[in-house]
Amino acid sequence: MIDGLTYVALSDIGEEREENQDYQGHDLSHQGLLFIVADGMGGHAGGATASQMVVNHMKRRARELAVSAPQDVLKESIRYANRAVWTLSQQRADLHGMGSTVVALLIRDDNAWIAHVGDSRIYLLRGGRLHQITKDHTMVQRLVDEGFLKPEEAEKHPSSHILARSLGGREDVDVEVGAAPIKLHPGDTFLLCSDGLTGMLGDHEIGQILYEFEPHDAVRLLVDEANARGGYDNTTLALVRVDDLPIRNVLAADVRQLKPPRPPRRDTPPEAPAPVLPTQDASAPPQVSPDPEPEPAPPSADPENPPTPSEDAPQEPPATPEPAAEADAEGRTLPDLSDPPQDAQEPPAAEAQDAPAEAATEGEDAPEDAPEAVDAAQDDTLPPPAPPQGPPHLPEPHQARPVTLEPDNAAHLHQ
Repeated sequence: MIDGLTYVALSDIGEEREENQDYQGHDLSHQGLLFIVADGMGGHAGGATASQMVVNHMKRRARELAVSAPQDVLKESIRYANRAVWTLSQQRADLHGMGSTVVALLIRDDNAWIAHVGDSRIYLLRGGRLHQITKDHTMVQRLVDEGFLKPEEAEKHPSSHILARSLGGREDVDVEVGAAPIKLHPGDTFLLCSDGLTGMLGDHEIGQILYEFEPHDAVRLLVDEANARGGYDNTTLALVRVDDLPIRNVLAADVRQLKPPRPPRRDTPPEAPAPVLPTQDASAPPQVSPDPEPEPAPPSADPENPPTPSEDAPQEPPATPEPAAEADAEGRTLPDLSDPPQDAQEPPAAEAQDAPAEAATEGEDAPEDAPEAVDAAQDDTLPPPAPPQGPPHLPEPHQARPVTLEPDNAAHLHQ
């Protein structure tokens, strides 16, 4: 649970790849709740580097920007990440040609905004119906838009993986941002995913699993089913379900905790400022203070003729001799068994040194300024429960209750 939301993320290397080049993350800031999935590409090290840079630079840029329109925050943060990936690919030969796709979901108040570049997708499950709310930036999708291919022909087209738009290929990128916010309703379920899932499962199968299973089980089942059908690519999912509305008050309370704490109050009042001395005119003669009169020297002490005390002077009482230590019958001095002085009640030096050592040992587990541990495979990923025994058995397509709508037919989602 993240303040009225259920968020579950999972990334899997698949069955064929030697490295997981996908990356996902989320962030809570003054902009709202940001969820990101990136699918990297480009060589052995380039893809993983690019996808991680996209997620981390987007989160950083969103925090740097002042509160503004969500569409502008998404567009600027993605363009900022694209420039970072492109710059590094130009500086290092081993990373030349790296790039990444990205899908992003920003939730603020009771609305959601989306943005994407590439063929990673965002789905919305509402009322038992699954909506694909992003359109792939691929050459095949362009042929579909121009009428040269039918949608069913594009699903299994051999060139469906060729991207028409991605991050890192150029210094700037055209970011597609949702034209209008999506009005949230309790029960809305968003799924951000890489093409490792959509290349293995159809929309009706994705929708059915999201509809019939709880978020943790649904994410695990989707990944297992993609691997069971070959797992040719990395598969990364981020599932966000709206459990309660409004989210506005919850977000405001959490954002207040992100502000720097106020300085502690002082127990004592501040010191008074030093008095300002009057300036002296340079043309006037300097003022010289008269020398103070010398004090009379005290009479020297003469041991042969000690001074006679006067009657008015106070007389000091005679010193009381300290009682002699007791001795036993053999003449040995007995120790004093009375209460020891205050200094003697302190612990020995060895025990005093052990105390800070133990405190330091206890503090080593979680030092205050220690860097956060980052998983090399994923960022901010919540581990889902163990998968159920055996592969999931999906019914035939005609038995699936959720149906798929094209993005152009989902205008009512914004109401």
